[in-house]
Amino acid sequence: MGHLMKQPTFQEIEKILRNVIDGITSREEASGWAYFYIQYDRTHDIEITDPQAWHLLTAVSCCAELIAPDVYLYQEEDFRAWLDDYQKKG
Repeated sequence: MGHLMKQPTFQEIEKILRNVIDGITSREEASGWAYFYIQYDRTHDIEITDPQAWHLLTAVSCCAELIAPDVYLYQEEDFRAWLDDYQKKG
């Protein structure tokens, strides 16, 4: 049996999310990056070592969701709240 892929660390997820906040990474890029791991887990399993970080990853996978043309469901304050929430629980 092969090795399980490991989930991204909180630090990796935080970097992606902060890059979105800073305008370095697009929401779509961040969402796609996070979605890759979630989709991979559905078919191959990922070694989840930090459930709180996994929940943050699932939130990042939704950061590009639109509720209307050019209107995102989540805003920068939501991204900051996600990070704060992780750090409080972590």
